[in-house]
Amino acid sequence: LDVDDPVIIGGPDAVTNSIIPSLTLKYTPFIFRVESGGGQTELWKSLMENELSPEERLALLQENKIEYLLVKGVPGWLPEFQAKYSDIFFRVFRDQRFSLYKLTY
Repeated sequence: LDVDDPVIIGGPDAVTNSIIPSLTLKYTPFIFRVESGGGQTELWKSLMENELSPEERLALLQENKIEYLLVKGVPGWLPEFQAKYSDIFFRVFRDQRFSLYKLTY
């Protein structure tokens, strides 16, 4: 990525989140070691799992200033979220395993 210090989150699994440092030298990871536990780990899990409504998920993403999501596959929450917020949430990259989405504010 050619960006200036974005906040990036990856998922829905911990392995996907852990490859974020290989994307760019100029980034701020939302959380890097999700296995470590704690508040950031719990927040990461809630953002990447199906338990939130699109409105709740967007509020948490905005509150934490998350600009990019690196997503493996298609998590269950993604289609509804993408359809509802297509004006501010869009895919910028896709290959066979991963998609990179940008969230604008």
